[in-house]
Amino acid sequence: MLALEQDWKLKEIAEALGVSIPTVSLWRNRFLERRIDGLTDRFESTGSDAELQRLLDAAERTVSKRGFCATRISDIAFEAGVSPSSIMYYFDSRQETLVRAMHHANRRTARNFEEQVLEDGESAPSQLAAFLRRSLPGEGSQNDEYLLELDILTHARQHPEFIAIWDEHQGRWIAGLEKIIQEGVAEGSLSISDVTPLSLAQSTLAMIDGFGYQLAVGATIVSRESMLEAVARYLSKELQVPIEQLRPS
Repeated sequence: MLALEQDWKLKEIAEALGVSIPTVSLWRNRFLERRIDGLTDRFESTGSDAELQRLLDAAERTVSKRGFCATRISDIAFEAGVSPSSIMYYFDSRQETLVRAMHHANRRTARNFEEQVLEDGESAPSQLAAFLRRSLPGEGSQNDEYLLELDILTHARQHPEFIAIWDEHQGRWIAGLEKIIQEGVAEGSLSISDVTPLSLAQSTLAMIDGFGYQLAVGATIVSRESMLEAVARYLSKELQVPIEQLRPS
């Protein structure tokens, strides 16, 4: 802001600070609108939390459909039914939009996982069956989550900060599956010998992800039912439990 007062051009400021011209323009506009209050790290809109959630939902849907590289702020705005300036009120850049959309999807996934899978009173085999039913994408948000994951992995080479998001996301799923296996072994409904619950959870999730990414992009060489059957057979063998107890209903 001081440089602007001294008649620096946007390009000169961007080069001096190592940021983009749109970033300089964004903060200038925030300062003009709110003065010093507009220069906080996160300038909160006068809108409600529900509005932010709606924009994050729209960002998630748009990026999952179009891909990060092809998604413009105007696309997200159209999906949400707002102006592009409303999107930029919350997000500084396309990159931040993808990151926050992924975090948003992860939090919802974690809540759904706890509500739908880790239910008190359910046996470990029943929880595993629910896990399989919840993990492979069908229609709707589950498919969106997988497409967002693919975008995160694609951009991790250029943007290392995406790795932390990926690790956090995978860590939740691995920990949840490991917990089911540990409790099943403790209650006697599951049996494990050659591997640890953690390593089994990791290998199972790797198999599920491999299938899930194929489903998410529309590959048809293997059906969803065949994929579920393959994972169920693997867990049946490793945990010495009848496969009928693991097949998702």
